[in-house]
Amino acid sequence: MLLFFGPPGEAPHADGEAEARSLADFIGYLQEKWGDEDLGIRFPQFIALADSMERAGLLRGAPGSHPPFRNFSVLGLGVTAAQSNGILWLARALGPELIIRSYGAATIAITGISADGEASIGTGLLLDARHLLTNKHVVEEMTLDRELKTSATAAPDTDVEVAEQQSVRVVNFRSHESIDVAVVEIEPISGEATIKTVGGVAFRGPGWEDDTWTFGYPRVPMAIDPPPLVVHKGSVVNPCVRDMLGCKYFLFSATSRPGNSGGPIVAQDGRVLGIVTRTLEIKGDTVDDRLHTPFYAGVPTNQIAKALVDLGYPDLLKVEKWGPVD
Repeated sequence: MLLFFGPPGEAPHADGEAEARSLADFIGYLQEKWGDEDLGIRFPQFIALADSMERAGLLRGAPGSHPPFRNFSVLGLGVTAAQSNGILWLARALGPELIIRSYGAATIAITGISADGEASIGTGLLLDARHLLTNKHVVEEMTLDRELKTSATAAPDTDVEVAEQQSVRVVNFRSHESIDVAVVEIEPISGEATIKTVGGVAFRGPGWEDDTWTFGYPRVPMAIDPPPLVVHKGSVVNPCVRDMLGCKYFLFSATSRPGNSGGPIVAQDGRVLGIVTRTLEIKGDTVDDRLHTPFYAGVPTNQIAKALVDLGYPDLLKVEKWGPVD
């Protein structure tokens, strides 16, 4: 759609003239290209998509008497360098489904055995085909399994609902001394294809206005293997909090459970704000420890970036230059 309404000489219909185009023209173009006469029944969906892209600042609509015949032009792609190798820059227009399928495909369960011999689990985000971002406490409080599995969530550029999982080998990990951040180095198992990644994963700092989605693998009672991905929706409730040790966090309202640690916290524009860390809890006044009020906390992008520089990965994180990184 962006190409169709793009500048003359670049759009697929272009003949060098700045001719106005409508959604009806767009449907006609697709019917001619694909030979699908039934596309006309999708007018309402194309209208909704164009409206969404206009609200996201991707299209500019001209006044018209009827939506199907309203003319559009490309206002600006809005693609930053950090998001340029994927389609997550369309998140504001395409909404939660694009965000959930993209980050669902890039989020991996990190499994192992705890110090008391029990099965344990955390979450990691694929930054590229060789590195998983997670928490320091995830990798230090359990002995990691030698092999992990990629996500069963299918990426949005595929036509399947469930992805074929790949086996990856844990090669090494590095954890920061004081920031709850670690990097797990992985490689494909012999005979496996290159580890599939999701393009356009970019980071920025959290803001008061941000809606959030958290991705992770908390244990689900009665669920069978593989561990199911769980996605919670919420919002940022404070973008910067310091604890007594001087560590910086941000608070969000989406539910977080054991197993969510290390999972990405993603904003409505498709950018990662940080990763889930331990909950901050206030114990109740009774002897019953089950009575408590948790605050859900995240390690923000600026702290992740600092930790990765200290760990020897200065170029691993794709951070938006206009966001806070100090």
